[in-house]
Amino acid sequence: MESTNAIILSWNNLNVIKDTIRRLRREADVIVVDNGSTDGSKLYLADLGDKITYIQMGENKGSSVARNMAISRVEGDFFLIDGDIKYVPGSIKYLKEILEKYPECGIIGVNDPQRVALTGMNGTLNEDEADLVAKKPDKVYKGFPMAWTQYGLFRNTGQKFPEEYPFDRAGMGWEDDFYYWQMKEEYNLESYFITKPLYYHDAHSGHRELAKLKQSTLEEERAKSFHDRFGFVNWREKPQKIEIV
Repeated sequence: MESTNAIILSWNNLNVIKDTIRRLRREADVIVVDNGSTDGSKLYLADLGDKITYIQMGENKGSSVARNMAISRVEGDFFLIDGDIKYVPGSIKYLKEILEKYPECGIIGVNDPQRVALTGMNGTLNEDEADLVAKKPDKVYKGFPMAWTQYGLFRNTGQKFPEEYPFDRAGMGWEDDFYYWQMKEEYNLESYFITKPLYYHDAHSGHRELAKLKQSTLEEERAKSFHDRFGFVNWREKPQKIEIV
């Protein structure tokens, strides 16, 4: 099985990203895009030398711009993981097997709808809990309308994330939905997911960083941009059939 590029989006996540890089380097070629961190991440990443590919953004230009910088450098499938999430060893191999088994699958990621309904997130805040959950059996589903930017393997079609306003600056949300529906329209590919939650998620640290800087998350503007392009906002307005494969 050929090597996969793992792209980490980093923004003031040094406390988590160190371990994520250590784990991922054993299984993938690691690309880290730092979106203007101020917590020492830039110095740490630069010191890693040729152990990783390091892309340093001078300022936070948004997750879409940063991810596209990395995607433009890779060939073949790529794995995306946010800097506030720890990697579960073996995930890439397992996800790649699913991606190769189902040619209509464009993205295979991780999600637990019940956990999301209960907690608002699909990871865990507790590492001990995550270790236990990661060992539980999982099922594979298709038809859930989400692009797995937090923790997912993507079939490389050459497609990029939206970079027009308001996706060209620091903000949260909708770039993953935008990617999914565009992929579905242009390439007729589907999104798949397995039901294990993420290993450990320092939940939505980007929201906290924006709050510290007294900056808007731009969610309303992004939702409007998504609506203008696709004609709806909430995925429940355009439900997808979810089934076990």
